[in-house]
Amino acid sequence: MVIGDWQDARHQWLFTNHHSRYHPAVLIAFHKPFGVLSQFTGDGSTNRPLAEFGFPKNVWPIGRLDADSEGLLLLSDEPAWNGKLLHPCHAHEREYWAQVEKIPTPESLKKLEKGVLIQGRKTLPCRAWLLEPQPEVGRVTPCAPPATRKPPPFDLFAVFTARTE
Repeated sequence: MVIGDWQDARHQWLFTNHHSRYHPAVLIAFHKPFGVLSQFTGDGSTNRPLAEFGFPKNVWPIGRLDADSEGLLLLSDEPAWNGKLLHPCHAHEREYWAQVEKIPTPESLKKLEKGVLIQGRKTLPCRAWLLEPQPEVGRVTPCAPPATRKPPPFDLFAVFTARTE
């Protein structure tokens, strides 16, 4: 793959595969901001859909991020990539960085490593650790903190999942 055009100085790179005989495949690396849905249609909320960002026709998100989070969201016109990256039969290791309010304690990281209940389902075991030294990244806006409260300390930690399903 080669880098194509810079689409938006704040949000996306467009990658194209110029080696295809049929058409160049498109892969877009999009920094999804807070308050944006990982879908092209609205859901009735105040969150913005992807349709507002002027992506090329026939590209779709590979995976999703919650509207109240921000980060890398890949979009492509190659439907097979979604399956290769996300379907459990193509299990592969993944690493996520999470920026959270309050610095996680060693005990909370150990609990996360064993699996935690989220919406009634237990997550798979993983490895979790604080990133040291802390990388230089932008700070996210906490979800509607009271205006009178000082923001709590922030820290980054990594979650490494090894899927064996």
